[in-house]
Amino acid sequence: MAKKTTSSRTLEAINNLARSHSKQAIQTIANIMKDDDASDAVRLKAAELMLDRAVGKATMKVEKTIDISIQSQHLEAIKAAAVLRLKALEANEAKVQYVENRADLTIEHVPATRHDLA
Repeated sequence: MAKKTTSSRTLEAINNLARSHSKQAIQTIANIMKDDDASDAVRLKAAELMLDRAVGKATMKVEKTIDISIQSQHLEAIKAAAVLRLKALEANEAKVQYVENRADLTIEHVPATRHDLA
């Protein structure tokens, strides 16, 4: 077991102390929330704190619209790049087929050395 450092012991002590006061803290928040003499802002904050602890913080939905304008020459460049990539993929597929077909040949059909290729 790893030896606890002073900082980890201190953090554990602080967490334990906070936990020992959690019931009182929740009761204080509830009392503020119900206090008619407290301002609406304070009572609302207390209610928010209570709900955050009871059901968790609410999620926030963020929407952003981005306007993208592509000029025709950019679109043509993208199209040309896509065509080149497709041709490269097709050429690579043809090479794979060629290698697979060559693998079907018997050993007698495959040249043994570079000189046999001439």
